Amino acid sequence: MHLILFLVILVAFIGVWLKYLPNSKAGKAEHPMRELVRLCSGDISLAERLIDHEMKKNARLTPKRAIQNAIFKLKQQR
Repeated sequence: MHLILFLVILVAFIGVWLKYLPNSKAGKAEHPMRELVRLCSGDISLAERLIDHEMKKNARLTPKRAIQNAIFKLKQQR
């Protein structure tokens, strides 16, 4: 019984520790451009066209904001 309790606590501790580790990918958001390419099924040229489209719609957008807008619209369509 004590062994099972110890193992449960150990697994929980490791999970929390990995989540807050600075170099851990757990708990980190994906880089916006990578997320956009992933949402485009790996099609980089499509991702670039979507960014260009957003930039043409609003010339004052930063590239980062254009990527965020493209991601938002792709997620809405799903």
